[in-house]
Amino acid sequence: MIALVGPRGAGKTTVGRRAAEILGRTFVDLDDEIARAAGRPAADVLRASEAEFRRLEAECLARALERGPADLVLATGGGAPVDAVSRSRLRAAAVVWLRAERAVLRQRLRRDPGDRPPLPSAEDRDPIYRAVADVVVATDELDVEGAARLLAENARSLAAVEKERSYRSNAR
Repeated sequence: MIALVGPRGAGKTTVGRRAAEILGRTFVDLDDEIARAAGRPAADVLRASEAEFRRLEAECLARALERGPADLVLATGGGAPVDAVSRSRLRAAAVVWLRAERAVLRQRLRRDPGDRPPLPSAEDRDPIYRAVADVVVATDELDVEGAARLLAENARSLAAVEKERSYRSNAR
């Protein structure tokens, strides 16, 4: 399983969906899973209660990781790795940090603002993304197709990470 982390606007959903197509894998967006569990859009849950959103996010992440087919590409929410338990659970996957400079993220979000809170500071989350990531893909100068192809090209090294993680968890 490949899990994508990064802030809003980095391309987790769009790049993840396209990379899954290229790789012939199943794509799952954690926000869609949260919406399914809550019976309403994930943005509505977040607006109503961040605590409830984070609880559902952690539960949906755990379920997705337990389901864990090797052929899955999972787009997490930007805050998913902030939770220590979720961060630990992500170690079961090959984790890719889709990274972009803040100016690029703000420009992308102006085109598609959605109903989400403002971007957290890089100082708050970048060290967390860095700590959990096995691979970093800078998306600043890449379009969706270019980033998805780069991710797909790294799939072989990511498969080695997945295999090692699977071996370690089965050895316990």
